[in-house]
Amino acid sequence: MESRPIPPTSALALILLSFLAPACITTHEVQPPGLNDRALAKAVVLSSWLVRVGPGPAVGSVVRLQSADGGGRFLYSVRNLYSQDLGLVDALGRAYRYRPHRDQPELLGSGTVSEGVARILDQANGVELVEIPVAELEARIAQELSRKSAARRSTGPSGT
Repeated sequence: MESRPIPPTSALALILLSFLAPACITTHEVQPPGLNDRALAKAVVLSSWLVRVGPGPAVGSVVRLQSADGGGRFLYSVRNLYSQDLGLVDALGRAYRYRPHRDQPELLGSGTVSEGVARILDQANGVELVEIPVAELEARIAQELSRKSAARRSTGPSGT
């Protein structure tokens, strides 16, 4: 039997195939522990407050959320002027602050709702909670978001 040389195109194909064969893609899904054990609960907003520090404008808001299933569970969600959650005060008066890139909120202490809100907003001198109707709070948030959006459009994407 006579041996024949391998044509250059076949040799190149064999070399490429040898590099591509081990290039497999694997995927791995990760879920937080206990995710399948948790049941989502729908909550309804029962009441709302503006948060003031002194005579100036509001620095945030608080809404009381109660479980819609009739179980009586509730909490107070502390939010900034754009309705972004900053933390919560639970039914036992424990104040928690959400921190970026953290899995769990930070426990700040316990006390009254007003004290918890002050801790979450870093207001050492305390805060004043002024109750307002939920619809009025929603209208204020929409107005603030609209104002911010208009300001961004007028200054451009770079903020100049």
